[in-house]
Amino acid sequence: MGFGEGGVGESVQVGVAADGSTVVQAGRDAVVVQVGQVRSGQSARSAYLRQVRGIAPDELRDRAAELAELARFCSATGAGGYWWYRAPAWAGKSALLAWFVVNPPAGVRVVSFFVTSRLPQHGDLSGFIAVVLEQLCDLLHRPVPGPLTDATSGAHLLAMLDEAAEHCQARGERLVLVVDGLDEDLGVTVGPTAHSIAAMLPESLVAGLRVVVSARPRPPVPDDVPDGHPLRDPAIVHELSPSAHADVVRVDAQRELARWLHGTELELDLLGLLVAAGGGLTVRDLAELTGGRPRLIGEHLRTATGRTFVAFPPRWRTGAENYRFAHDTLLKTASHELSGAELGDRRTRLRAWAGGYRDRGWPVDTPEYLLADYPKTFHPTDDRAQVLALAIDRTRHNRMVDVTGSDVLALTEITAALDTACGATKTDLTAIARLAVHRDALTGRNATIPTDLPGLWFDLGEVEHAETLALGITPAHRQRDALLDLIVRHAAGGHRDRAELLAARLDDLHAAPRAAPEAAAEAAEWSSALVHAWAAAGRFDRAMTAMSAITDLRRWIQALTTLAECSPEGSDRAAVLAEAARLERTAGRALHPALLALFAALGEVEPAERVWPAQGLVWDQAACLWHLARAVPDPARHPWLHHIALSVAQELTAPGELSHGIRCAAVVAVARALALIGDRPAAVVVLRAAAALPTHTDRSANEQDEVLRHLAEALAEVAEVEFAEEVARRITWPFGRAIALARVAGVTAAAAHGRARTLVRDAESAARAGGYTGALLAVARAHSAVGNRDSAVALASEVLLSHRSARHRLTVPQATAMAEGFARMGNHTTADRLVRDSTKNRDRAEAYAKVALATREPERAWDIARSINDSRLRAETLTRITRTVVATGDLDLAERIATSIRRSASRSQACAVIVDAAAAGGDLDRCHRLLRVITDPWWRARATTAIALARTKSGDHADAVALVAAIENSDFQAEGWLRLVERLVEDGHVDAANLALVKAQECADQSAHREWRTWTRLRIVQTVANAAGHPDESAHLSRKAVELAGQLGESSWESLVTVGDGMVYLVEAAVRVGDLDRAASLAHSIEDPTDRDLALERVVNALLVRGDVERATALARTAPYDFSRAARLATVAAALLATGPSRPAEALVTELTHLPDRSLFWRTLAAATPGPRAARFVAHALQCGPWHESIPELLRVAPHALTAILEEIGCDAVSGPGLDDERRRAEHDQATGESPGAGSFAERRAGEAALPARGGGDEPPTRGLADQDGYGTG
Repeated sequence: MGFGEGGVGESVQVGVAADGSTVVQAGRDAVVVQVGQVRSGQSARSAYLRQVRGIAPDELRDRAAELAELARFCSATGAGGYWWYRAPAWAGKSALLAWFVVNPPAGVRVVSFFVTSRLPQHGDLSGFIAVVLEQLCDLLHRPVPGPLTDATSGAHLLAMLDEAAEHCQARGERLVLVVDGLDEDLGVTVGPTAHSIAAMLPESLVAGLRVVVSARPRPPVPDDVPDGHPLRDPAIVHELSPSAHADVVRVDAQRELARWLHGTELELDLLGLLVAAGGGLTVRDLAELTGGRPRLIGEHLRTATGRTFVAFPPRWRTGAENYRFAHDTLLKTASHELSGAELGDRRTRLRAWAGGYRDRGWPVDTPEYLLADYPKTFHPTDDRAQVLALAIDRTRHNRMVDVTGSDVLALTEITAALDTACGATKTDLTAIARLAVHRDALTGRNATIPTDLPGLWFDLGEVEHAETLALGITPAHRQRDALLDLIVRHAAGGHRDRAELLAARLDDLHAAPRAAPEAAAEAAEWSSALVHAWAAAGRFDRAMTAMSAITDLRRWIQALTTLAECSPEGSDRAAVLAEAARLERTAGRALHPALLALFAALGEVEPAERVWPAQGLVWDQAACLWHLARAVPDPARHPWLHHIALSVAQELTAPGELSHGIRCAAVVAVARALALIGDRPAAVVVLRAAAALPTHTDRSANEQDEVLRHLAEALAEVAEVEFAEEVARRITWPFGRAIALARVAGVTAAAAHGRARTLVRDAESAARAGGYTGALLAVARAHSAVGNRDSAVALASEVLLSHRSARHRLTVPQATAMAEGFARMGNHTTADRLVRDSTKNRDRAEAYAKVALATREPERAWDIARSINDSRLRAETLTRITRTVVATGDLDLAERIATSIRRSASRSQACAVIVDAAAAGGDLDRCHRLLRVITDPWWRARATTAIALARTKSGDHADAVALVAAIENSDFQAEGWLRLVERLVEDGHVDAANLALVKAQECADQSAHREWRTWTRLRIVQTVANAAGHPDESAHLSRKAVELAGQLGESSWESLVTVGDGMVYLVEAAVRVGDLDRAASLAHSIEDPTDRDLALERVVNALLVRGDVERATALARTAPYDFSRAARLATVAAALLATGPSRPAEALVTELTHLPDRSLFWRTLAAATPGPRAARFVAHALQCGPWHESIPELLRVAPHALTAILEEIGCDAVSGPGLDDERRRAEHDQATGESPGAGSFAERRAGEAALPARGGGDEPPTRGLADQDGYGTG
């Protein structure tokens, strides 16, 4: 068996007759044979199918038997999933398979790839992966994944191929992968590390997948194809008899090529340009290149079409065809016959022609050739500068996204350039850094697209565009919100089939692996979104499955409410009602507001009345009223509802201040409920009364504007148009005023059309005058509402373009990393400019402080941190600065900084850190002075214990015991006794240690918190065992503690965390005594993954110190998170590098799937590698992960690269839609005396809702159990 010389475009024609039968013909004058009635399956609906149609001839002859046997093979059951057509060149292989792809049998879904060097990036493995991935993503209704490296793309392809096969099987279909021209694979012969397409084809086939390939007898199967691969099985080979008609075409094509080579000057020029360009030029392109007349050029090409040249349709635009050689052998022959000077002249003209379009800013009429095919004319290594220039050309890539609709082509180009640069003999970190910056700018710009923009396109009737746009939004949680919006819109329009497809996409998105663990709150958000999506799509069974992941009872009721709002029928509604009734019986009164919303969504008035929160919060009552009035079929028939609505309305509009957004939302909800009940006059009175209330003077202008905006919209809904407009115009911030006017216009469009048009114009004027891109989205919706569809489309396009423009808008982490780098180099001017121009007001001071700390300027950092407006962030930053200063030993400065912190919890923490250091150094006067200002119970206990330990060091045991006994909180006192026990045992004072241990036990018995009792008892047994040096006994006693923790019942998470924290102590004890087998066993037994990861890290490090790399590697592979597995394996690799060759160390990276994890791996190796050798590791880190994370390594290995990055960013670092709005908001705040970022209601609520993160060693294991006095104040 072997591969030979074949290719795409063998001129055998295929078509369909008027009666639906297949027409097969090879050559121009052959007899037509009808194969029979066509019952077509489907090929993947991607842009690639258009190219295949260009390959497929118009007619095909003498292939009825082959088409029939292909159909039988694809529908057969059982083993034997490979079919190989083998034939020499010009036998008709490509024509047969192209026809099959375009017209597959019924029940067959086809994805295909035609290997050829005549199409850009279609001649090797990377092209195969990119093209097939695109088709698979289309089949599975998902976006093409972001830029993938050579190391990860194959795994993605194979996984998605299996998934697509299973998807087709579930729909009663068969997936077939067609690969034509395996013998044309350039990867078989180019470069010692190249890999073949054949080796990438799956060895085992799932879900009935079939693979059809074609190739010539020579060359043989590539060496990298495994011995057991199906391609090495002779039984799959089927010899394809050459078509006599195809041979006629070959002779004609070769004769015609010879005529062109000896033809007129114009013919020779056209031939030379098509050879130099590699094909892909249109008549217009050739006219511009030759100066000839388009009509004459077209006539020349048309006479050769079908023999020497093939006319392909445009890839993206509707427009002219482009011309390529009909066969690879023709291109090779022409290239050989033309002299080097002739081809060099044409290449020079191509460069000049491309340069003209570049100089014009790649205008809208830029040829498709220059966007897709042109880069392949450069040799990747010899023309590296030209390849780099194209790959980082922002303007060109902007034009590419305009033409193609996505950044996939641009990112593919950049990724190819990165792969080449990273594989070069000499590592050019400057070029690699510039490519990485440009790549991240493209991948990041979809992260700023508004999640409601796809919904606007949907409303404008551009449904396909809306879905494509939503599927491209990043990151995953933002794409989730955009998809959910479209799902609801599809369902509302009755298109539940499309809603179900998008819901499945949402499910896939959630199931995708993540580099970092999913937080509990994030998991709950996803579950709620999936419930909503499946319920809206009418799949209540799938919605209930999604609900099973929800453990919190309140969220469970909210999810059930979502189900109810989606109008279930029959047994589904009965199930929801039954669950609601059960919850009414069992749920406590605290959950009655949530239950009320559930009954309201079901339209069940009587049970809603039973659970009405008479003593509840007025805004909860208002929201429930709105739910009830909207859900009940005839709300006017329920006097109780009207009475309650009036009562709540009276309370909301009582004299006082319209203080914040919650009250405003409640007023609007009640007014809407009254309008639905039928009392519109009362609704108007409520809204007018609310609008007359003074706004709270302590609120930010932003929040006041939000209140007025909601009131204006609600007033418009009850037909109070003039007053609604008046309220909207009271908004001081032009951004908010533009949105308010636009929404009032949208609400009133039907009733007051003329007035609405005026409001839309005013809204757009306000948005444009302030440069508020974000406000244009609301204006576009208003234009649509008043019938100005063209204006709405133009504005929606403008919003999209503003977010997709490839200007490099630095994120805060990027700006801070760059600023730190330049500050370390001594360039403070550039560092300051980066922070000033690239961060929003609320982030700026914190970024400045980080830079100052990084450059060891603590006093400057202190000065800057004091200017942070957000009190919590200011306190956290000052605490961080204190820790840094303590590490330098300057306790005087640290004390001045710590005591300046206003928030008591943070001040206490900072002072306690100083006390630890001062006590260790014997500075007890400072310790006692600081103890007087530590008010937080936990940190005061920590500081007191530190002083006690210092007393024991000086032999004053009685004073130490008195200090610990004075700790007021018994839980914290217990920890103090245990730390004292450890110190006393170390010093040999066993009797005193036993007394302290008794005190710790007494504290544990007195604890009011079960989790804390478990924690303390576990710490007691561990302290005793560890102090005695008996980890086996410690492990036994810990198991008892674990059993005790399992009896705690409802607080299972806290129990798990508590025991996990304690087990880490055990692992550390086993490591200390050298029992690493026991340490590994204990580490694996920890249930909490975060604690297990921490314990495994300790054991891996200990094994490496011992020199046991093999066991350390095996243990590192068991880390519970992807990112932590990367960190552990990188530690192992660094140890290997220190003792031997780099190949075994570098091989470990292949075990990591996620690109950010690989970047972490390479950065760790770079940090552990001295000198120039680290450059290659930094290059791989830039290739895989965010460029700014590699700044520290770049600074050490190639500091000049930072200047190149700065040049690549340019002045565009200072602008962008969101940043511009933020700046103008700040200017408004300054003009009105507001504090920028004072904290809107939404921001404060988000802060209140956030759970405190688990602390490290300085935090109690379960902070919620402790006395919280003093936290969050000051």
